[in-house]
Amino acid sequence: MSIRNLLTSSLLILLLAAAGCSDDDCATCPGDDSADLEPTIANVWPNADGNVWIYDNATAAFEGDPDEQSDPDDPLPELPSMETLHARLVEPVPFAPLGSSDGLYRMAFDGDVTTHSDVTAQNLTEELFNPAAGMRLLPNREERLRELILTLRPDLRPKGEPKPRDKAAGDELEVPLLMGGYAFDATEAGLYSYGDISTNHSWIYLESDLSVGHEFTMQLVPELADDIFLYGRIWSVGELAIGERTYENCVECFYLIDMGVQVATDENGVVLYWGRAYLYGSVYYSPGVGPIRCHQRAHLVPDPILQDGEGGILEIVAEISGFEVGAP
Repeated sequence: MSIRNLLTSSLLILLLAAAGCSDDDCATCPGDDSADLEPTIANVWPNADGNVWIYDNATAAFEGDPDEQSDPDDPLPELPSMETLHARLVEPVPFAPLGSSDGLYRMAFDGDVTTHSDVTAQNLTEELFNPAAGMRLLPNREERLRELILTLRPDLRPKGEPKPRDKAAGDELEVPLLMGGYAFDATEAGLYSYGDISTNHSWIYLESDLSVGHEFTMQLVPELADDIFLYGRIWSVGELAIGERTYENCVECFYLIDMGVQVATDENGVVLYWGRAYLYGSVYYSPGVGPIRCHQRAHLVPDPILQDGEGGILEIVAEISGFEVGAP
């Protein structure tokens, strides 16, 4: 085992130990009965305080545009369908890689949190261990999504506001947006999250109907724009093998975030450039365990007029490597 892998394994043990995991009660050990559970909204994400999940998190960036949207004279195409994007997701990215990084991503329920909009809910925290930058607590998912949108949509930024993404040197690791945390709300109707702007839910993880084909939609960040939406569909229910373990009755939910259309025009209204950015991927939820895998890709469209942003594909795969959960 390499020194880096040894350090990573040691960190995983320490993180689980901090959550109270032992050889006698560790949920990753053989003998648990999660394989016998049928998925319900009450068990696909156990949310007892202290529950913790650790993921191997790998990121890769690729240069290329699968939609080849560049000519301002072309009609604006529709957003690719979920079927098209899901088919893309199961195939390797067909472009040359620009770089990659990996580390550990941790989610845990830690008491309650009150949002800036004065809503109190469960505090779903996120931490990242990057060998190049160490361990740090992450901004919540809503903040990261807003940052990404403002990076890709400079037309939405207040005049004069700089591009928001300014990472520390060596910290190039990204983490999933599709299963990130903050103010978590588990109800009979579904699993949701609150943000800081409104007292309404700002994200849908799942609705109570877990049957294949069920769909849901939510407008995201309405304070920024009216053309940014989350779409979700229950894609499959079945087994999923990760490492040496096979998880039964996993619910795969496929998500698509349409970040809207950016259009740049001259003073006469002539279109100089347009682009459409979106993010899509699947999260797999195991009954009695929680989210065990996230595979997402962001289609990032550059703005050649403003020379802002980076085009291409950003792929993130997070797979469960350890967890400790109690009752929902």
